[in-house]
Amino acid sequence: MSWKQNPGKLVNLVLLIILVVFVTTTKTSLFTADLGRHLTNGELLISKHELLRTNLYSYTHSNFPVITHHWLGSLFLYVVWNFGNFNILSLFYILVTTSTFVFIYLTSVKNSNHVWATVATLLTLPLIAYRTEIRPEMFSYFFTSVFIYILNKYRGKPISKQIFITLGLIQLLWINTHILFFVGPGLVGIYALDAFYQHKKLTNNAKQLLLLLLTVLAASFITPFGLKGTFIPVNIFNNFGYRLLENQSVWFIEKLIHNPLFSYYKIAFGVLVLSFLLNIGGKDRNWLRLDHLLIAIVISVAGWLAIRNFALFGYITIPIFSYNLHYLSGSYLKSLPKKTINIVVLIVGFVLLLGINNKLLFIFPKTPLFGLGIHAQTNDAANFFKDNNLKGPIFNNYDIGGYLIYHLFPQEKVFVDNRPEAYPAEFFQDVYIPMQENNDIWEKYSKIYDFNSIFFYLRDATPWGQNFLIQRVKDPNWVPVYADQHSIIFLKDNETNLEVIKKYRLPDSYFSITSR
Repeated sequence: MSWKQNPGKLVNLVLLIILVVFVTTTKTSLFTADLGRHLTNGELLISKHELLRTNLYSYTHSNFPVITHHWLGSLFLYVVWNFGNFNILSLFYILVTTSTFVFIYLTSVKNSNHVWATVATLLTLPLIAYRTEIRPEMFSYFFTSVFIYILNKYRGKPISKQIFITLGLIQLLWINTHILFFVGPGLVGIYALDAFYQHKKLTNNAKQLLLLLLTVLAASFITPFGLKGTFIPVNIFNNFGYRLLENQSVWFIEKLIHNPLFSYYKIAFGVLVLSFLLNIGGKDRNWLRLDHLLIAIVISVAGWLAIRNFALFGYITIPIFSYNLHYLSGSYLKSLPKKTINIVVLIVGFVLLLGINNKLLFIFPKTPLFGLGIHAQTNDAANFFKDNNLKGPIFNNYDIGGYLIYHLFPQEKVFVDNRPEAYPAEFFQDVYIPMQENNDIWEKYSKIYDFNSIFFYLRDATPWGQNFLIQRVKDPNWVPVYADQHSIIFLKDNETNLEVIKKYRLPDSYFSITSR
């Protein structure tokens, strides 16, 4: 039945889109986001035709080689931002996110029906809402959804020349937009295996998929960084000297941070596994799709190994959930009226969405309210620095590096920013962390780099970051002159900063240090 014949389906899709937009669109916090650096990357490409190949933003390792694998993603974001600043960028993010969901939803409907596609969406929505930051990663979600939609549509059917061109061009964009580009050829390879599995021989469809795999693989070698750009997903972690929260496994991170979403991922994973197991015992023996099984295995492992993959797990498993649940209903619920089944599953889906137990399944516990652009007063700290003509060298922490790059480059460079691959691993292990843990080491490097100011993200949750802030508040050589709920600025107590210190010195009573 077409959308025109059943307008209720269209209404259902529109309502789901509104829900997806509501839970994934929030104001951006530039203090910890990568966005500021991405916008500066794009500006350099447009204004100076300069593609970052070294760590230009840092004065500590300016010549360290860097592969800016997301250069095209940064360019896209900058061009959109340049049309109307951060609000337009938020609207663009909504467009990309909505398009991603629509391709996934249409795939799910084709595999089952709109009821099960809706239930699957509600089931995975909390995971999709985990990654709400505007970054090139959103393009990977979109390209993934297009690949899945096209490969699913032509499963077992002749693949036209236009599809080869389309997916080849998308892969060309993807390799230069975001590091998850390898998902493209991975999906094509899985569908090729599925085509062989269906007939136990190399059919024309399987041969076409193998040729398509070669096409997207060839496109993956077209990058200004050559082979280094193509193999960056394999090599990027070779030089990581700093542990990123988002790259940690579920069982590691849940020992450090309480987040109901970790439990929810386990539940979603359990339901996914159960949907496969129950179908094995069902009446329909032809239900199993190898492509779904392989994709489910790969994305589930990715989700367990790195929490940053929760959103990708959410998007990718919607068609799989809808397909499995559809066949389950056919195997176990045939005796019930179809309308009764539809009503029950939709009610169950919305109950899952709202949460059965607030402590466990209240699935958006800390998600900021819907909003466009950036948070109010985001620029105040940087404006204070610029308005008072403050100077570096700046010592800053890891989190706030992108914010400083956006606001202060090229007048000031950063000590560090949130790209571990852009600095030697020993820099983090032997310099950055120890100098925050030990005052003697701090004094040593303070003299080496001749710091004149400190620009620090107050919510740095690392033990060394908290220790550093406590020590600087007590340090008579450093004077706090600005603080808000996000950041703090200290100035070296010297002649250069004398006038600003006299005017803006924060009293000792402004600070309170609590034991932990």
